[in-house]
Amino acid sequence: MSFAPAPLVVLRRYARAVTGLPAANFSIRTSKGDIGYHLSPAQLHALGKLGNPKTAGLRKPDGTPSNAASAIDFVGLPKKQVIALTAHLVAEAQAGRIPELAEIIGPGLDGKAYRWAAPGWKRTLGRKDHTWHLHLGLKRKTWLGDVDLIGYFEPVLGPRPVTLSPDEEPPDEEPNEPKPTYEELETERDEAIDRAEAAEAEVARIKAAVCG
Repeated sequence: MSFAPAPLVVLRRYARAVTGLPAANFSIRTSKGDIGYHLSPAQLHALGKLGNPKTAGLRKPDGTPSNAASAIDFVGLPKKQVIALTAHLVAEAQAGRIPELAEIIGPGLDGKAYRWAAPGWKRTLGRKDHTWHLHLGLKRKTWLGDVDLIGYFEPVLGPRPVTLSPDEEPPDEEPNEPKPTYEELETERDEAIDRAEAAEAEVARIKAAVCG
């Protein structure tokens, strides 16, 4: 299970306020696949995906892992606006001015979907379902804390309102719990058998001690 970290929740509140779109258009924890920044380290571990560079796990200041999701999507923006926002964020990332970002997937100036990723921020082809859908993945090893992400978006989406309305969990943000793998079920079964055998042995030992 993952949770939406405060900086992304505040960013979603801002996006809702300036676009008039519902919270569901700015998904943080919803993932169509079994890999990626929307999933938490716990979910990725259960799926056996910890070997991927994306799944190193967001770390708290004390070094312990966090189950925070690490991505946000922008869906439903006008085409010109999502192209402009993508171009702006890519330029800022390439200039080193958005250190929290790890990847950007969205439309290029030609309207085709592309992906840009740290550290080099070179452009590669992106998934077609991101042609008019902007995805931002944040570095998992960066503890967001109280970082303010809104300033990166204001040049395109506009200034933040004086107050932001409370954020609700949209319907598609239900916990994306991965199913246990066959190997995990086998391990749980073996551990249960070991515990039962150990309990039986302890009972037998106590009986023997009492009965002499």
